[in-house]
Amino acid sequence: MPLSSPALRFLPVLLALTVAGCFPYSCNRIESRVLFPQDSTSRAYSATLPVDTLIVAEQPEWSEMEYPRTVAYAPDGTLWFSDTGRHEVQYLTADGESGVISTDSLQYPYLAGFRGANPVVFSPAASLLAEVRGGWTLQTPQDVPPRALQYAAMDSGSVWVKLAGEDFESRLIRYDLDGNEQSRTDLPDPYWRWAGALVLRSGEPISLSGYRPQIYRFTGGVIDSLSLFGFDSPMLPRSRGFLLGETGQPPLLTPSGVFVGDDYFALNIRPGWLRIDQFDADLRLVRSLVEPDPSFGQEFFPADLAVRREPDGTLVIAVAVSQPAPEVRIYRAGS
Repeated sequence: MPLSSPALRFLPVLLALTVAGCFPYSCNRIESRVLFPQDSTSRAYSATLPVDTLIVAEQPEWSEMEYPRTVAYAPDGTLWFSDTGRHEVQYLTADGESGVISTDSLQYPYLAGFRGANPVVFSPAASLLAEVRGGWTLQTPQDVPPRALQYAAMDSGSVWVKLAGEDFESRLIRYDLDGNEQSRTDLPDPYWRWAGALVLRSGEPISLSGYRPQIYRFTGGVIDSLSLFGFDSPMLPRSRGFLLGETGQPPLLTPSGVFVGDDYFALNIRPGWLRIDQFDADLRLVRSLVEPDPSFGQEFFPADLAVRREPDGTLVIAVAVSQPAPEVRIYRAGS
């Protein structure tokens, strides 16, 4: 699967909020504004870059939704999203046709990737990946504590499953499409560092860290940490305080990210408005994209994004929003 495919999505089975964390604007206390040196450098660099305004596209008439959690573009351009409240997936084709498919007894579906044009969903409750509109399934480990974090991502050749939890054997497992384990990488403590999106980049698993502006790359069993240079957030001081043991509640900085071509797009949590940061192939910030007329809203939470680049370079961005009202928004942006 090419590097540019946004279809290979992560599975945030329990978002980073469930690891005793909090929204950036919901931990009410007086805190230090001191930053780590690398965060201070990133903030200064971010201030020199442009902030572009997203264009609101024509919004589709979705069926009723309750809790949209994952969203992805299939190779044929169809937009899919999973609703873990209604246990179903919805789709919108490039021609404007929409529909709903129930996942029946497979509860809490999260998009994991595609087999051809068919989406594959992961149910942590059933420890199962299953092809929607197809018969393919794959069993995942069942020895997982109820509050452990589970993520999955797949392409045409393999399936990756990330499991992490306190007092638990956290690991990243690779399977072939027949369900045979091909490799296993132990994930060292602390387990919260593995709370974040899992995506594939040219077949290589990439793990986003929801609590720190960085990603983890896995190459031949070796774990390599890479910083998102230029990432800025008002919650970076609190992130520093958590790492130094000054607070027990880490802030969620970013719940989702996706590679498109050489670029990486990450949701940057803000109190009430949508912000998406675009990084280049070296994970250096290029620009930030912000929705029109941003305003404060304490309960706002975007859960996931999908990005598709059109032939003329225009970006089409879909964002699943869980709070305050369930919706999937569509935006456009220049290249």
